[in-house]
Amino acid sequence: MVFLAGFMFYLPAVLGNTVKAGFAAEKDGVTRDSVLGYFNALLGKRMYDEAVAYADSVLKSPDTDGWIKVEALISRGNALKGQNLWAKAEINYMAALRLADSIGQGRPESELQKARILIQISKIHIAFSGEYGIALSRLIEALKIAGKNSDTLLMIASNRLLGHTSRLVGDLSNSRLYTEKAIFLAKQIRDTSELIYSLNEKANLLLLAEKDFNHCLLLYLEAQKYALASGDHYSLMCIQNDIGNVYFEYRDYATAVKYFQEALRMSVEQNKFREACVASSNIGSCFISLNNPEEAEKYLKKGLEYALESNIRNEKMLIYSQLAEVYSLSGNYKPAFDYQKKYIALKDSVFTSEKEKDKTEIITRYETEKKAKENEVLRQQNTIDKLRIERQKNRFMRAVLIGAVIIISVLAILWVVIRANRHKNRVNRLLEEKNREISNQRDRLEKALDELSERETRLTEANAAKDRFFSIIAHDLKNPFTSILGLTGLLNDGFEELSVAEQKEFIRNLHESSRNLYNLLENLLHWARSQTGRITPAPEFIDVGELLKSAGVIFSNAARSKKIDFSFQCNRQANVFADRGMLETVLRNLISNAIKFTPEGGTVEVSTLLNNSYVSITISDTGTGMSNAEVQNLFKAGVRMQKMGTANENGSGLGLILCHEFIQMNHGDIEVESSPGRGSRFTVKLPAAP
Repeated sequence: MVFLAGFMFYLPAVLGNTVKAGFAAEKDGVTRDSVLGYFNALLGKRMYDEAVAYADSVLKSPDTDGWIKVEALISRGNALKGQNLWAKAEINYMAALRLADSIGQGRPESELQKARILIQISKIHIAFSGEYGIALSRLIEALKIAGKNSDTLLMIASNRLLGHTSRLVGDLSNSRLYTEKAIFLAKQIRDTSELIYSLNEKANLLLLAEKDFNHCLLLYLEAQKYALASGDHYSLMCIQNDIGNVYFEYRDYATAVKYFQEALRMSVEQNKFREACVASSNIGSCFISLNNPEEAEKYLKKGLEYALESNIRNEKMLIYSQLAEVYSLSGNYKPAFDYQKKYIALKDSVFTSEKEKDKTEIITRYETEKKAKENEVLRQQNTIDKLRIERQKNRFMRAVLIGAVIIISVLAILWVVIRANRHKNRVNRLLEEKNREISNQRDRLEKALDELSERETRLTEANAAKDRFFSIIAHDLKNPFTSILGLTGLLNDGFEELSVAEQKEFIRNLHESSRNLYNLLENLLHWARSQTGRITPAPEFIDVGELLKSAGVIFSNAARSKKIDFSFQCNRQANVFADRGMLETVLRNLISNAIKFTPEGGTVEVSTLLNNSYVSITISDTGTGMSNAEVQNLFKAGVRMQKMGTANENGSGLGLILCHEFIQMNHGDIEVESSPGRGSRFTVKLPAAP
């Protein structure tokens, strides 16, 4: 399978006015906005024949403004491209480009319109003709215009398409450069649509260049989050296809087929036949790898129908090659030979086209050099003429030199006076500029001082919170040590006088204090490492059910000792993408707290819920509960939250702070619902594994 970057290489469609606006334009007089609104309404409803007819009527009118004709030619090209007549569409785009250039006279509006047309032309050569060299030259020209006129939207589109096309021709270095620039600009102006396409392109590039499957999946999931939020069904379709590419490269062909089939279904629903062709070709490649020529043939022939209907040259060439391979695998050599001939013929036509392009470039270069030589001859002739004129001027100057001496003397005196006056004015202007500069520097200094004061205030507050936190920890560490020292002192001084039952009770209390101290120290160590940045999440695919089963074994004895009904309700398909050690620490703390603050005969329930993009893990209990003020302060390091359990178990509140920070490190969230006497409900939300 030829690696594909998905389908997302086009500009998001610009919504036009309603059809009603177009009819009003015909009645009250044609304007550029009304014509464009009518065209957008027709194209939005896929009324391509009507759009072509309307464009013809606008172009034939002798009184039509030049810019309205440009819009008509562009819209006519869009309608023809919608009918898969991409060669005719390019002719209309080129006509619009020439007309805009002739009437614009270098104005910014004309330049930006040219850049938009150049991008439309490049998309034809990327998607249909496969002439990537032409596409790259058009996109570079559009990028120069966008940069010159500081048009961020056009800069994003040009950079993203340059990254996509550079990857298709194997220039991975430039592909990365252009794609990162598009992502940076899209985030800067918060353009969700372009950010989705750029993140998807970056993931495709990583998959091709570095085989970094986990990073690719994270990028696809991030793009999918934006697409779901904005209701972008086309992007969701493309992401399904590209996740299938990941599993194909990972050689998990069965999983790849599922994603490609979903992409195919969504493509057909949206009438995106080029995308349906690509998805069918990808499914065929999977079945070839699974040694299933019958299924491969079925999907490839369907893809060929789409390719022939849309006249997509590269996809036709690829599917001819794949069908030749399928028939060769099944021993049908006659059709294999026929498809191989079609593949070679189409490939030769592409090669011939490239040769013709090279020939055109050579001719253009020759004409350019010829004109440069002619210009050089003209420059030399101009130099000779200038020298002749200069010689004549010198003769004239010598003739009038004597008569001009007196005039020059007077002018010299006048010049001295004027120069002194100009110097004075220049000094005054410099002084004014210096004063303005000093004023600006003073303003900047005052602003910097304000920012510094604000940062100092925040730092002071943070240090105060840390000081309160460490004083709380010091107090919580002191209590177990005091208990341990007291118990060991009693055992040391009067061990022989104590009964066996009393000795066991002392040892049990000593063990409980030691365990509480160990848990506190372990949580404190984890928290300190997270604050110094020494903990870095290492996400992996985790079966939440298996993880909770292990936790159940650990805490079952503690629940039985308090006669607590301890139950699990887990979804078998609840898998997350997170750091295993961090998630284990979070679950241990939350389940331990639920048992700690639940009285005898109470209930602790652990359940999971699978959504489209995340997994919820809920730990609920019928314990003592918390007030709203306690819930608000649960995750604050500088607030003391020590609370005794129903069996006098100790708790410092540090474990919940650690849970909150670990969940945030894994791109998740933790929610708390509680009321006094009615128990508590902690819900952890983490990204679902794809």
